[in-house]
Amino acid sequence: MVGDPSKAREVLGWTPRVGFEELIAMMVDADLVTEAEVAARERLTATAPPPPVASPLSGASPLFVTSPLFVASPRPTSSPRPAPPPRTTPPSRPTPPAARAPSAGLPVQGASPEVRP
Repeated sequence: MVGDPSKAREVLGWTPRVGFEELIAMMVDADLVTEAEVAARERLTATAPPPPVASPLSGASPLFVTSPLFVASPRPTSSPRPAPPPRTTPPSRPTPPAARAPSAGLPVQGASPEVRP
């Protein structure tokens, strides 16, 4: 523990009423009380029965309440969201003539009319 009461003494005229050794003893006593409370709490929880997994709803059977369907998908509390609007696809562009593959038997644009075997 580090403390410097000099500023409080200078500015406020404060003087400590508890000495350093007494302060340490107070802190140790408080820690021991806390440790005793924690140990008592741990002893109580170690001997206590485990809490119930689920309590049945009025009229519902325990089998239904603990079923995976009930736990995994509870009823929605509000109406479902509307479906998003369908995606619009941009208009397709025709492939430029230079990139088009020649059709079988037809001459390529700008090619000579000679037929090759």
